[in-house]
Amino acid sequence: MTPTRLVFVATPQDASPPRSDTTYVVLDTAWTPVPDDRGDVIPVRPLAGEALRRADLFEEALSRLDAWGRDVRIVDRLTVHDVTYWYRLREMAWHWLHERLIWERVIAGTAGSTTPTTIVVPEQETALLEVAAAVGRERGIDIVVQLAAPAMDADSARVAGGPETARVDLARLRDRLRRLVGGAPHRAPRSGRAAAPHAGSGRGDPATVAQRADFLADRVRTLGAQSPDPILVLTNTRLQQRIGDPEARRVEDPNLGTVIARLRQVGLDPVVMGLGLDQSRDADWQIIESHPRLLPQSVLRKWRRPEESDPTATDLIRDRVRSAASVPLVVHGVDLAPALTAWMGEQAAIVVGTILRQVPRIGGLVDELRPRAIVLTYEGIQTQWLKVARDRSIPTFAVQHGMLYATHPGYCHPRDPRLLLPDATFVTGPFERDVLLQHGGYEPDEVVVVGSPRLEMDDPKDADPLPAREREATRRELGVTGNSRMLVISTGFLPLHRRFVLAATLERLFGQPVPGVHVVFKQHPGEEDEGPYRQLLGGLARAGGFAPPPISVVRDVDLYRLLRAADAHLGLHSTVLTDAVAVRTPNLIAVDQAHADLLGYVAAGVARPVRDANDLRAALEDLRPPDQAARQAFLAAHVEAGPASERIVAHITAALGASR
Repeated sequence: MTPTRLVFVATPQDASPPRSDTTYVVLDTAWTPVPDDRGDVIPVRPLAGEALRRADLFEEALSRLDAWGRDVRIVDRLTVHDVTYWYRLREMAWHWLHERLIWERVIAGTAGSTTPTTIVVPEQETALLEVAAAVGRERGIDIVVQLAAPAMDADSARVAGGPETARVDLARLRDRLRRLVGGAPHRAPRSGRAAAPHAGSGRGDPATVAQRADFLADRVRTLGAQSPDPILVLTNTRLQQRIGDPEARRVEDPNLGTVIARLRQVGLDPVVMGLGLDQSRDADWQIIESHPRLLPQSVLRKWRRPEESDPTATDLIRDRVRSAASVPLVVHGVDLAPALTAWMGEQAAIVVGTILRQVPRIGGLVDELRPRAIVLTYEGIQTQWLKVARDRSIPTFAVQHGMLYATHPGYCHPRDPRLLLPDATFVTGPFERDVLLQHGGYEPDEVVVVGSPRLEMDDPKDADPLPAREREATRRELGVTGNSRMLVISTGFLPLHRRFVLAATLERLFGQPVPGVHVVFKQHPGEEDEGPYRQLLGGLARAGGFAPPPISVVRDVDLYRLLRAADAHLGLHSTVLTDAVAVRTPNLIAVDQAHADLLGYVAAGVARPVRDANDLRAALEDLRPPDQAARQAFLAAHVEAGPASERIVAHITAALGASR
């Protein structure tokens, strides 16, 4: 009998009972082995991996999103008070659509040439549920929502929002989906991460917090009076990087730390706004109190006003976005516009509402400090600061924070007067400058090549190797023993990247034994937990019947000390690939997916491509740094030589002098 039911389950143990009319798709990404005698059970991993190999879904998602956005005039719909918030939401929407393209391909790959009559989806799988609902609407397939309740199989599942039956009409299901996607994005606090400088969840009592607020109000008044026209620097304390060995107490913003130090050296002692710091947290207060020119983001509460909320504006922008559902966004015959506009309407209301509340608060701080300039990074999500600065004719300067390429959704966009851009953006190399000029709508005088401030945190000069004693000490700290080759793998913080993109690559590379290697996962600073990496490699080993390699997972670590101690670095989509070139660490780049090698590392001769375990084993047996001529040519294109922080401060000083 041809299977007519697709049932998505969490683990192989949930794929019961076996039925001739049912195909079970296992969503577990920890590589729990599927029993050999269960041909009706398919893991989602190879389906998602094959989709990522066959087509560049990153680029497809962006091109489809932009085409739909032009059709619905999304820039206009997301404009409030002469500022468009589309480019603040565009990267989020890109990730949203990319994940759903993967799920659409998974459903298509599972169904094959047959059309199922029923698809059963766990209610917690929001993205999959949205795609399944769209598929069902277009193709007349019943959708069953499996509730997250114990001892409930697919046949007894109630459809959320419906009666205690196993079916519901799609209109009611769409109502359920709108509720599912209506929540605000939430990032769990980092409390409990003992190595992080802001760790600890203790909060002061109300009287103590009130005293701290008074203390900070005095600090703001003092800074405004004693430091006329200071430079205000926005640093994200959640993304700082440790410098030195594990006992070192020094942490810095990898993009702005050396710039702040240089400003101090030339007498332009900046006022630093610690984004993410909260005076009510005891651990944060220790940092705030000890730095007299540091202000926490929570200080903005001083200018909070009851009338600052504008529900009319947020309701209007939500309705504008939702009304765009009438224009289809068709992906392989499936219209995702209803789900996209339901999600994006809520996100727009949250994001724009937050910004509209923050603008007067930031304005109050800025009016009291009267800064000459604002220096920041991650400027795409700092619209509120750019607006306050523009309204007061305060120059703004942004420092490149990651990889730039021709289709980067955060930087590549048409010129529009409603899009707030910094007065100057400092980039690492001429390649990056050309990207912004050719694809980002930037003017020549708005982009300045300065080099990489983050590389200035690397102490050894001219990429000399670590002394043998320090190299061995670093390896011992990570548990690397004997002659094991230490392979550093750089990761990403997005759930989509961890669940599908990096996971698919790891399956290809570690689905077979890779002997003699110790794998060190270098986490992105934005990752909130240890991640799935141990489980992924452990599950692959169990499924293949071999021992997993030794594994270490680190985040709060000196990146360059780590790279210098490693035998090789492996990356997929990571700025660490360029860092490895800079410090001469042998570089491997995963190219098993259609979206890979965004800066042309392989063509430049500074990274060796690996597609599977055979490639990885061969590369680890023949490790060698890049050819010096190739390395110098690549760095000349992407990293201007010399002290970036000096160039940045010199440009700021000259620009401010010219503006007086």
